[in-house]
Amino acid sequence: MLGASGWLRSGDDSAGSVWPSMAMVVASGIALYWGGMVLNDVFDIRADRRARSERPLPRREIRLADARLVGWTLLVIGIILASLVGVVSGVIAMLLSICIVAYDGPFKRTRIASVLMGGCRVLSFLLGSTAAHSVIPGEQWQGRVSVLGEPVWMHITPVTFAFAIGMGLYITGVTTFARREAIGDRSMHLPLGWFGMTLGGVVLALAPRVAGVISDVDMPVDWTRGWQIDPAVIFPATIALMIVPTLARGWTAWQSPSPKRIQLTIKSAIMAIIPLMAAITMLGAGAIPSLCVFALIIPSTWLARRFRVT
Repeated sequence: MLGASGWLRSGDDSAGSVWPSMAMVVASGIALYWGGMVLNDVFDIRADRRARSERPLPRREIRLADARLVGWTLLVIGIILASLVGVVSGVIAMLLSICIVAYDGPFKRTRIASVLMGGCRVLSFLLGSTAAHSVIPGEQWQGRVSVLGEPVWMHITPVTFAFAIGMGLYITGVTTFARREAIGDRSMHLPLGWFGMTLGGVVLALAPRVAGVISDVDMPVDWTRGWQIDPAVIFPATIALMIVPTLARGWTAWQSPSPKRIQLTIKSAIMAIIPLMAAITMLGAGAIPSLCVFALIIPSTWLARRFRVT
């Protein structure tokens, strides 16, 4: 949405070429996400047979070989769809797939697992932004979304990278906070996770300022112009509004830990991702796209009542 914000505001003839690419990159992201979820259960089969025998794979309702095939196939489909949008998007999708498999498989129970999960979120965010850059001509990109700053690597602009890092830090914090959720004891995971979520929120709130901070002194970028809402006050306040309730829950769970308090914090943190994305969409694309994103909270809330959020 950040990358395409200029096109969304202009409404010119480029729409015909952008919509198919946007659809492909969304489908790519879904395929990669689903593939990661399936392979997560494949890699966890031994532990699930002992602790969660009610799941489909331990109960043999689904053959392990079939699940493995579906998981790897979804990852390949995700890479192919992203590559059809652009070479850079294909590279990002491939890196994301590697990160997914590394987390699901050999590193899940290591100290770097939370960092890998955060890396998955960073790459997922960048997948959409690089795809937008691939389908918007260079001269139009410069004219419409120059507020994001000059691309620094693989079409990734400083502001977009800051948003991606902010989400990565937030998810790293959530994953760290959840490391011992079933035990609920007082451990370093709780303060580290809480500070990770807080730092992620701060980076998100300040991300629009990055273009102005790193711009050339002789050609400064007015980072306050070109957005749909005020990036200096309104946007940071919106991010704070979305994330403070989760941090308050997390603080309580940190000070008086219990499995229930930790799990409620995790659920709140995961559900907060949608409002956070809606706020970023509002900043770059305006009210209607933002409301479409925020509306996803309705099915998510309904599903959260029926499935364990972790």
